[in-house]
Amino acid sequence: MKFLNPTTDIAFKKLFGSQERADLTISFLNSVLERREGELITLVQINDSANKPITKDMERTFVDVHCTDQKNNKYIIEVQVEDERNFMERSQFYASFFLTRQLERKAPYSDLVPVIFVGVLDFSLFKDDSDFLSHHVIVNSKTGNRTFRHLEWHFIELKKFTKKLDQLATPLDKWTYFLKHANEMNQIPATMKTPQELVTAFDVLEQHHWSEAELQKYYAELDIWRGAVDLERGARAEGRAEGARSIAIKLLKAGIDIKTIASSTDLSIEEIETLKSNIG
Repeated sequence: MKFLNPTTDIAFKKLFGSQERADLTISFLNSVLERREGELITLVQINDSANKPITKDMERTFVDVHCTDQKNNKYIIEVQVEDERNFMERSQFYASFFLTRQLERKAPYSDLVPVIFVGVLDFSLFKDDSDFLSHHVIVNSKTGNRTFRHLEWHFIELKKFTKKLDQLATPLDKWTYFLKHANEMNQIPATMKTPQELVTAFDVLEQHHWSEAELQKYYAELDIWRGAVDLERGARAEGRAEGARSIAIKLLKAGIDIKTIASSTDLSIEEIETLKSNIG
């Protein structure tokens, strides 16, 4: 068996953006939100229309799945692979946008229902040693009491999840491991055959169940990813090289000998000699 990558846009939507597989979305949300008996999500309605572009100038929004539960709470579930500089700000914008979009003209504010943003990130959003799952709500800075209840954010940072198969203890552990490692497996591990929704999720990702058109779209998306990664690596390498050249020029002007500069900047002697000839 070959399982495809669940964090691609097309695979993520097949898993969590289909009404016929709403049980997967429910299981995933209950795990991420750490819901307990009495507060479990038992029903979701997938809202495909919410994934249309916000403005005419936008080809698409970054929202992958938008759904509503039995209490009418609104959920935005997004997967983000690339480390986007302003992702934190954008997640706040989207949650706020879907909050304001609820009201029809002259509708009372009392009609507003909570918007809950869930982000699955293949990078570290918070540059600290925080847990792979974090919950964010608006509280009073002095008392810690939560008084503004209409917006909340929950993030899974896959890079921070380091548990091995034999360490998976909760549905959250298993869903996170699945999202991070499913495409590296060729069979369903025994420890991941519960909950049942996970078995279904593996089945959704099994390559033989995908049409030729879906596979073409999937591999086209992977090609775009690889191209973006190559461009980023190239830009970083060029940035490092440019920085080294800048340092070398300063050292040359300070009278430092070429061999010392070469050992300090990793530039070749030939490159430094060229820089020296250009500065006169």
